[in-house]
Amino acid sequence: MRRHILRFAEHLLTRAESHRGIQLNQPGDSTGDEQIKRESRRGGSAQSSHGAGVPPAVRANFQATAPVTTHVASPRKEKEKDLRSQVKDLMAQAAAADAEEDAKYGSDKRGDELPAELARRESRLKKIREAKRALEALAKEKAAADGKDPKEAGPKDKDQYNFTDPESRIMKGPDGFVQAYNAQAAVEPLLQLIVGQTVTDATNDKEQLLPVLEAVEQQSGQTPGEVLADSGYCSEKNLTALESAEDPSRRVEGYIATERQKHGEYKEICPRGPLPRDATRVDRMRRRLKTKAGRAEYAARKTIVEPV
Repeated sequence: MRRHILRFAEHLLTRAESHRGIQLNQPGDSTGDEQIKRESRRGGSAQSSHGAGVPPAVRANFQATAPVTTHVASPRKEKEKDLRSQVKDLMAQAAAADAEEDAKYGSDKRGDELPAELARRESRLKKIREAKRALEALAKEKAAADGKDPKEAGPKDKDQYNFTDPESRIMKGPDGFVQAYNAQAAVEPLLQLIVGQTVTDATNDKEQLLPVLEAVEQQSGQTPGEVLADSGYCSEKNLTALESAEDPSRRVEGYIATERQKHGEYKEICPRGPLPRDATRVDRMRRRLKTKAGRAEYAARKTIVEPV
């Protein structure tokens, strides 16, 4: 409101300046100029009545009844006074509006800010756009790492982005789905010491078995000869990697559950006879854990890593 009042006051001041003027009363004829021209065309000086040669007198462009005067028109003075009075009143209104808005909105605000609801939506839209750019960048990085064309990569519909902790992911925990990280730990069986640990934002444990074994080598300086893990780490890829290391000394004997064990399943007798020729490594691991020796090895996992 104050800006509109001041703008109108400025307009009135401009009008007041335009009404302030000087009026010059002058005759409108040009007889003097015409007389000078006629005398100059005669080519000589006129003789006076006394016979002396003197220049002729040129009649001035003058009227005795209309003297030259300068004055400010009285009506315009009144108009200017009236406009200045209006400007003074408007300035007073602007000051009053300022005081009222300062009391209502605070001296550090203008009073035309967005309402809280609109401001929140505007900032939320900004955050969504920021998250979209971040997800697009992550998709391009992943595509480049996988040897794909980054220009054709884009985020999936279920990709997520957390504004307060962008590196975390939604994961399923004991209390349901939470925003979290996937922490991994390898524990040795004698003293139950943690000999390797990693933290990742990947939600799938199947991709973490080999990185944890590498962490054990880096953090403890030893290569494990045996690994016990639950069904979350079982995959054909992991079992193949454990058995097919180029260096035989780096091969790891695995006891990894192939699926969640049913109640009383451990009491079942191991089937007899050889496995089919087309049996996968997962099939062979399932058979191993049903043997008496395999069952005993895997049972130790509950007393090694679970308490930690």
